[in-house]
Amino acid sequence: MSHFAAPPMTETANPVAKPYEPTARELASQAAYAKRRENRRPVPQIKVSMSDDGGKRIASIAVDHPDPALGYELLAEAIGADSGTFLAGTLDSLAKAAQVGSVVREGEMN
Repeated sequence: MSHFAAPPMTETANPVAKPYEPTARELASQAAYAKRRENRRPVPQIKVSMSDDGGKRIASIAVDHPDPALGYELLAEAIGADSGTFLAGTLDSLAKAAQVGSVVREGEMN
């Protein structure tokens, strides 16, 4: 009877994947993005309050800023509006787009 010896068990090292190295163009794009974010204009958030009025759901939309007049001006600047009427119409359209059932979702507005 012959005995066959199995070859000795050797541990195979799992090669460590080399971390991704961004290209020069990717790094330039990343830097441009960071600079654009740093230089962006302030844009206030929108607050949505839902209430009931005779069985009908009503959404009240307001700018969330300590100085509401300035907040609306900042918001108008952010969307390129030069009239309050255009801003109000845009906010109304956004509210309709952010509406699910009878509720206007604040997160979707912002």
